[in-house]
Amino acid sequence: MILVATLLILALQPQPVLGLVIALAGLAAAVAAMGVVSTRMTRRAVEEMDNDSSRERELND
Repeated sequence: MILVATLLILALQPQPVLGLVIALAGLAAAVAAMGVVSTRMTRRAVEEMDNDSSRERELND
C-alpha cells in the first residue's frame, strides 16, 4: 500500500496537500492490512492451541 501511494505521488506529482492526503491514505491502508493479518494469525494460533489441549485431554482420559 505504501508502495502504491509512493508511485502515485511520483507519477502524478500533485500539490503538497494532495500528496500528503495520498501518503496518509497509503499509511492508513497499510496499517489496516497489518491489523487484519495479525488478527487472522492470532485467531489461528488460538484455535490450534485449543485443538492441541483438547487432544491432550482425550489422550489422558
